[in-house]
Amino acid sequence: MPPNWPRWRTRLPRGAPLWSWPSNSFICEAVSCMAREPCEDAPKYFHLEMLDKSYSDDGTWESITGDHKNVAADVVTMDSSIDVKRRDSLKVASGDITKVGMRLNLTEKQLKKLSSLVAKYEVAKAEQVRAGKDGEETPYMKEIIREIFSDLKRVIRGVYERNEKSFLQGLSSGVILTDDEKDASIGIRVDMKYPEKNQHEAAIDWEDPKTATPITDIDNLLEKHGDLKYIMLQPKQLNQMRKAKETIDNVSPESKTDTPVSKTRLIEFLKDEKDLTVIEVKRKVTIEKDGKRTETNPWKEGMVVLMDSPKVGSLVWSRVAEMDYPVDGVNYQAVDDYILVSKFRETNPLKESTMSQAMVIPIITQINGIHTLNTKKK
Repeated sequence: MPPNWPRWRTRLPRGAPLWSWPSNSFICEAVSCMAREPCEDAPKYFHLEMLDKSYSDDGTWESITGDHKNVAADVVTMDSSIDVKRRDSLKVASGDITKVGMRLNLTEKQLKKLSSLVAKYEVAKAEQVRAGKDGEETPYMKEIIREIFSDLKRVIRGVYERNEKSFLQGLSSGVILTDDEKDASIGIRVDMKYPEKNQHEAAIDWEDPKTATPITDIDNLLEKHGDLKYIMLQPKQLNQMRKAKETIDNVSPESKTDTPVSKTRLIEFLKDEKDLTVIEVKRKVTIEKDGKRTETNPWKEGMVVLMDSPKVGSLVWSRVAEMDYPVDGVNYQAVDDYILVSKFRETNPLKESTMSQAMVIPIITQINGIHTLNTKKK
């Protein structure tokens, strides 16, 4: 199982029932396959690698003085400004953990198709048993799994995608801004309070390879902050570095042309000469709301982030209320501790819903060990 996909956890809400699928013989095999299925096409999640999970029993997060970090959350209208708050370094900054969720429906037509597939599976399975081929894969199994679990995967992955968007936005800009679940004009603003002295600008915009000085910009930063060991940037900034004349002169002094240095050679140079490990952010995030998918780039454009550690904060979570107050007739399953997935049916018209909900927010806490370098000149 890839390290960037969380293991399926089966810790249930207190007093809540297991999934109540029909008692078909395919279900055990299907559940077994489900645990493998999501791994095959799972995207990389930086927040799972760079944050440690932290449980909050009261649904709030807080950042205390130990790391000299100040974090604040404000609920604001999208078009309004926010007053600057001054906080003593020995006080606690706190806020509410945001709730995220996603719901998908199977229509009556889709449910009839599923019933037909299950019936075909039962016939095929009986024939296999009679033929002594019980160990072989049964026809229709993959299609049944896809029908049953595609919504399950999507609602779970929807939570991870939202976490990833918030994390990459927060790490690269120092601020997370998320839409309110019910009112698009309201947002939750989480300001990580990056120290002003840790926010830097390139001497010259990296866009022009003839004048850009990315090596000098990085050297100037490392000269004052030699404990920085990781550099995180998007492919565009990495390519700008490769094309810069200053980079070519430093990495390939024997070169007589303006041919960009290879990415491999540049990464090796940064590691060998600057003791920097490159983390390339090739990540777009797909947000799905009301059945519409939108691809976004949460990383702040032109931003390069240098860190003293790949662990930069906490993924703070709390139990959603429905974990402790389950609704009759709804079937629940907890995934990765903090995501509650539920299945339930409604009539007139008939439909089966799969829904995820979670109270979770990524918080950057190691702000003294993070330095941002804006490569775009205003």
